[in-house]
Amino acid sequence: MTYKAELILDVKTALGESPMWNPHDDCLYFVDITSGELHRYNPSGGGHHVWRRETMLGCIAVGNDGSLVAGSHEGFVRLIVDKGRLVETPLKIFGAEFDCMRMNDGTCDRQGRFWAGSMNYAPNPSQPDGALYRLDADGSHAKINADLLVANGMAFSPDGKRFYMSDTHPTSSSIWAYDYDIDNGMPSNRQLFADTKQQLGRPDGAAMDVDGCYWSAANDAGLIHRYTPTGEIDISIKVPTAKPTKICFGGRDYKTMYITSIRLDDENAGGLFALELPYQGIAETEFNFTK
Repeated sequence: MTYKAELILDVKTALGESPMWNPHDDCLYFVDITSGELHRYNPSGGGHHVWRRETMLGCIAVGNDGSLVAGSHEGFVRLIVDKGRLVETPLKIFGAEFDCMRMNDGTCDRQGRFWAGSMNYAPNPSQPDGALYRLDADGSHAKINADLLVANGMAFSPDGKRFYMSDTHPTSSSIWAYDYDIDNGMPSNRQLFADTKQQLGRPDGAAMDVDGCYWSAANDAGLIHRYTPTGEIDISIKVPTAKPTKICFGGRDYKTMYITSIRLDDENAGGLFALELPYQGIAETEFNFTK
């Protein structure tokens, strides 16, 4: 069967990323990293609103009250849309540690802890300094030095006991799977899930379906790959732009896939795309704001 991704918003983001379905208002939120923009798109009415921050915004996840938790240029922040205004509250600012770094991809585990990966503005293959950061509901955080260049592709298996992530840099271009302790929120035993150097595209952002299959945006190839739990590609879907960045499942049945992209020189670059599928995605666990 052939599936077709359609351009639904010609927004021309410089670096569109982190689409996230918010069931509190049935809207899709996503970011433009380099411009610091937060976007909200209402599929039912086509409404589109943009808020611009002063610094970069890397990734977002939905909170239990409909607000957002985000990984940014500074660390972790909370974003609340209040009467059309974007209100921001710092949660954890990393200071000098982030002088040349920023957050990139992120997601919540099945218990509602928020994970984000950092990257250097100018990744150096000889000095991989990207790390994984976890934010807990009580405000505490943990850091794991993971020797990453461009942290990406974070997703959790349906039971939450397997943690996936990728590195998009051409010298890495791999997807890994970790064992994940759902009680203490720590990954361990990293295993190679897919070496994508011989596949079409580099592994960017990802999402999980209810069957435990891992969907990955194949940057540079204009494709979305679906990997089985054993790491084999069983479906590849063409996207009408060369550089898709991240995907999420949304809509009330979680069978609509939304896809962000990078603005380069093809006609649809930087657009937001939608793809109707017979596969059902997992509703992402919300971050548990305690106040």
